[in-house]
Amino acid sequence: MSCLRIAIIGAGPAGLLLARILVNNSIVPDVFEHEPSADYRPQGGTLDLHEQSGQYALREANLWQEFLKYARYDSQEAKFLDKYGNLIFYDRGTSEGEKGTKPEIDRTQLRNLLLQSVDPGVVRWGFTLSTVEPNPNKTYDLHFKNGHIERGYDLVVGADGTWSRVRPLVTPVVPFYSGLCFIQMEIPRTEGHEYDSVNALVGRGSAFAFATAQGLIAQRSSDDSIRIYASFYSTTESHTWAERFIEGPAEQARAKVIENFQGWAPIFLEVLQATEGPLVPRPLYMFPVDHKWDARPGVTLVGDAGHVMTPLAGEGVNMAMLDAAELAKAIIAGVKGGNLDEKVRESELELFKRAEDSARRTERNLRLSMISDDLRENMKEVAREHEQATGRSFWA
Repeated sequence: MSCLRIAIIGAGPAGLLLARILVNNSIVPDVFEHEPSADYRPQGGTLDLHEQSGQYALREANLWQEFLKYARYDSQEAKFLDKYGNLIFYDRGTSEGEKGTKPEIDRTQLRNLLLQSVDPGVVRWGFTLSTVEPNPNKTYDLHFKNGHIERGYDLVVGADGTWSRVRPLVTPVVPFYSGLCFIQMEIPRTEGHEYDSVNALVGRGSAFAFATAQGLIAQRSSDDSIRIYASFYSTTESHTWAERFIEGPAEQARAKVIENFQGWAPIFLEVLQATEGPLVPRPLYMFPVDHKWDARPGVTLVGDAGHVMTPLAGEGVNMAMLDAAELAKAIIAGVKGGNLDEKVRESELELFKRAEDSARRTERNLRLSMISDDLRENMKEVAREHEQATGRSFWA
C-alpha cells in the first residue's frame, strides 16, 4: 500500500470513480463529502454514458458488468421537435435485443454503484470544506466547517463541483452565469389513460422541443416517472431570475411557467400541466471555453470543479468520469515512478484539451437551440453529428 496521502473533495461520480481505481491499485485516499449521508437527496434525473468517456471510465474501474445491471439501452429513444409539435428528427433508440452506444442510467443508481464499489470507511460524510492551507513541507491541511482539521496531504483533488473550494488554489477564475436557466418539475406517475399523450411524446427515452430563448425537455427515469425541464435563455436577466419567477405557492408558480409557453403546441402545455410537486430553479454556469489553470504541485481538479459547462451536449458527468480515470492512471504511474507532480500535470494538460473541445460543442448547442432563429436547420446539424456518434440513421 502506498504511504502517499491523497484527499478527494467530493463524493460525486468523479470523486468516487477516482477513489475506486486508486483503491484497486493499493492507494487508499480519503474522500470528504459535504452531504451528511449517501441518501440525503436525490442525485438528479437520467443520463447517457458515452463510449469513449463514461463507459471507458467504468471499464477502467472494473465496474462494467455491475453497470450493465442498471443500464437502459431502450432509453436512447429521442425526439427533437419545434414549439408547434413538428418533428425535426427522431432517434428510435434500440429495439429489444439491440444495444446502442449510449446506454442510460439514473444518476442516483450511478452514484450508488460507485459508492458501493469502495469500502464504507473511504468516504467521510458531513465534511464541508472551508479552506485548503499549504504547509512549508509541500503538504496541505484541510479545514472543515465542522471544526475538524485533517493534516498532511500530499495531493488534494477538487472533485467538488461548480463552486469548488479547492479551485482557488490554482486559479482565481470563477464560473459565470450562462444566461440559461432550467426550471425542474416532475411527473411522478404516468399510469392511466390521462397520460397517454404524454407517454406517446416521451416514449421510452426523451423529448426535446426548442424555440428562440425557450425550451422544454422531458426525460423518462427508470421508475417510469418523467422529469421536466422548462428552459429560458436571457442575456439581460441575472442568475436569480428563476428564483424570483417561481416564488410563492407551487401551483401559482406552475401557472406562470405554463403562461410563458402559450403559443406552443397543446401537447407541451399538457406536459407542464401534468407535473406535480415543487418547482426547482437550476441556473446554469460555465467557464470560458479555453479555461486553464497554472500547475500547482499537490493540487488538481476534475469534473465541474475544473470545467463546468451547460448540459446541452451531455458531456458533464461523462467528462468528469474520464477526468477521474485518467488522473487515476497518472497518480498510479507517478507513485510507481516517483514523479507524481509531473504525471499529474501531464494529466491536466490532456484535460484542458478535452474540456475545450467539449465546451465548444456545448456552447455551439446553446447557440443552435436557444439563440438562433433557424431551429430546423440547426437541429439537422445536431442530428448529423448524432448519427455519426451512434451509427444509427434518423429521419426528419
